[in-house]
Amino acid sequence: MTAFRRILCPIDFSDCSRRALDQALVLARWSGASVTVLHVSAPAAGGPGVEPGVAALPSPDALAEQVQHFVAERAVPGVTAEVSIRKGSAAAEILAEAASSHADLLVLGTRGRSVLKRLLLGSVAEQVLRAAPCPVLTVPPHQPDAVPVPAALHAEILCTVDFSDASTAAARLAVSLAEGARGRVTVMHVLGHDLRSTPDLYDTAISDSRRSDDEVRARRVAYVRERLREIVPEPAAATCHVEVSGPDGPPAREILRLAAERNSDLIVLGIEPRSGPDLLVFGSTTHDVLREATCAVLTIRGEGAP
Repeated sequence: MTAFRRILCPIDFSDCSRRALDQALVLARWSGASVTVLHVSAPAAGGPGVEPGVAALPSPDALAEQVQHFVAERAVPGVTAEVSIRKGSAAAEILAEAASSHADLLVLGTRGRSVLKRLLLGSVAEQVLRAAPCPVLTVPPHQPDAVPVPAALHAEILCTVDFSDASTAAARLAVSLAEGARGRVTVMHVLGHDLRSTPDLYDTAISDSRRSDDEVRARRVAYVRERLREIVPEPAAATCHVEVSGPDGPPAREILRLAAERNSDLIVLGIEPRSGPDLLVFGSTTHDVLREATCAVLTIRGEGAP
């Protein structure tokens, strides 16, 4: 189905992590991947960094049994999940487990838009999204259960492309997911607001000052459609729709609008690696889509594409 072979799913026993586990297990069944279910516990009471008065945690054996029970309740035939228990900082331990297990997909549950907005401004989810060595699938609340296994987990996929290496990899992965899950994929590009600009992204010939805005737009749309079709493998053409949107609003708004219009159950985004503290740029398209999306979002960094 896809290049996913090792899936890591951190859980905290919440409904949010249960929905994430659903997705991880079903994806594992369809792709033949192994699954590691990770629970990170805080340091023992009285240990470094623990506030006075914090209650003692269950023993490692009791905690492992609790995780096993949580996983068994969502069992998917043919999928075996390995349990890992770590102690320490949640984000650091999730990233360490992802690296040590050579995970090629991380599946995280989120707690809704109001909380996710805060999560993306300094908490565990943000830290993981910034530094994950592999694609990350974030699963919002109210996502339909994936256990028992549905006919198609991701029946309607929306993938946005800005023609970067990461977004091209994202488009190919989205097509692969759609083929494996018997779904459909829309590959879209949002045009820039300034039709007269001539960035490397577009053919400079279509910004001729002698042409009207309508003509420039029509030529640019045709050019972008052709580039999008080049990304989509020929065998996938029957299940893949190419869409060019804008320049009617910010890219995130266009992405979310089309996702709602198509009733998408997965948005796929490619994000280029960055340096410094802004690996995931606050206020960017990626940030806004992650914060506002009501369906699962798969983010793929340039160097983390499978």
